[in-house]
Amino acid sequence: MKFVCIVGTGTNGTDSLTLEAKRAIEGSEMLIGAGRMLKPYKESGRPCAEAVRAEDILAEIKKSERTRYAVLMSGDVGFYSGASALLPLLKDCEVRLIPGISSVNAFFAKIGKPWQDAEFVSLHGRSADIVSAVRRSAKTFCITGGGVPEIAALLTEYGFGALSVFVGENLGYEEEKITAATLEKLTEAEKDSLCVLLIENPNPKPGVHTGIADENFLRGDAPMTKAEVRAVTLSKLRLEPAHICYDIGAGTGSVTVEMALSCYKGRVYAIEREADALPLIRRNALKHQTANIEILHGEAPGALSGLPAPNAVFIGGAGGNLKDIVAAVLEKNRYARIVINAVTLETLHLAATVLKEMKMEPEIVEISVSKARKLGKYNLMTAQNPVFIISGQAEQGE
Repeated sequence: MKFVCIVGTGTNGTDSLTLEAKRAIEGSEMLIGAGRMLKPYKESGRPCAEAVRAEDILAEIKKSERTRYAVLMSGDVGFYSGASALLPLLKDCEVRLIPGISSVNAFFAKIGKPWQDAEFVSLHGRSADIVSAVRRSAKTFCITGGGVPEIAALLTEYGFGALSVFVGENLGYEEEKITAATLEKLTEAEKDSLCVLLIENPNPKPGVHTGIADENFLRGDAPMTKAEVRAVTLSKLRLEPAHICYDIGAGTGSVTVEMALSCYKGRVYAIEREADALPLIRRNALKHQTANIEILHGEAPGALSGLPAPNAVFIGGAGGNLKDIVAAVLEKNRYARIVINAVTLETLHLAATVLKEMKMEPEIVEISVSKARKLGKYNLMTAQNPVFIISGQAEQGE
């Protein structure tokens, strides 16, 4: 059986090696890794094979007759490392993981700050919602993979331009550079691709606030689900942080925004057929610092084509296509949770009938809200139109 050590080599691959990592490298018969990590060993005549992708590393191990290998991974093997993709491929080998000093350890030590309370985001070869992370966290550590001005510009657009940020470039190398700035000042800065950021937010908002006051949304002429009805609607959707959601007939985007705040690890698709409402949804998303929203101009069910399967769907406006919309949603995910709001008895009846036809038992709630308004020195209660909230979800295992 072949023996493989997956070695975390720290920030620069040589000076930051732990003693355990050095011993594993010395005890190996072949080193495998990226060219920049193998360079000092090639110069000494050690057998080396350049490979980065997990499949290519496995191929090098399989075609070699040697028995002991050290696969070199930058940083630590448990922090956004290629080790996670390689491990499942090494079932026929004896494998040992050796931790290394990650960019997190090195960077926070250099700037003299603790990191146990930080949020971690990687934008190196992957997508992530850094806006939600910064909104919710006092400290956000980001591996960038380049694109620092673009990241800074995005965060500035969502209202974070004044936040302080530490930038670490080429950690552990001769070209290492650590600077402090604001996000706004970084929008035009040139930074190396080997770059990490620490963004500090003195006023994070880690909680989820449902039933946001109506006056906190920009209104325009688009219809809006009012705060109290919105709060009950959100409770019926039963949202979880990583959910994928649709808001069909998004209007001002008030439900869209609250979905996005609740599903801060997921994504919300706001579908609206009125072109004039689209900029309003965008402005409300910016105001509430929710970047995990995608705004689509079109009419459902056609506009749903190509979207990922949803976990939860709110239908605030169906444009006469309710049955087709529900059918399209269930075709993507039979167990999606659906909530429909209605203000007329006819729409209530249609919604309940459609859900029953789709083998879902509808739950129906009627919300009547009255609010006090000043009339001289008195408070007079003024009623809003009642709203029916119809929700349903297929039972698992049907």
